[in-house]
Amino acid sequence: MSARAVQFMQVWLERNDVLKVQIVDDEAILDLATRLVFDAEAAGIRDHEIFESRDDIRRGVVEKVVRRFLTRPTTH
Repeated sequence: MSARAVQFMQVWLERNDVLKVQIVDDEAILDLATRLVFDAEAAGIRDHEIFESRDDIRRGVVEKVVRRFLTRPTTH
């Protein structure tokens, strides 16, 4: 596992607003994947690091989605 890849993906997903619920077409997915490859390379992260870290990345994404969409807001 590459902690660097996990951290990169978490920040990248947030920055590119990937975690919002929306319907996307194939062209949008291809564009997002292309940006991911270029941005990862620019950050010095190789595609195999992301692939090898996929379980940790998935776990982090699930935690963020649960916190964002399933946690009740608190009232003060």
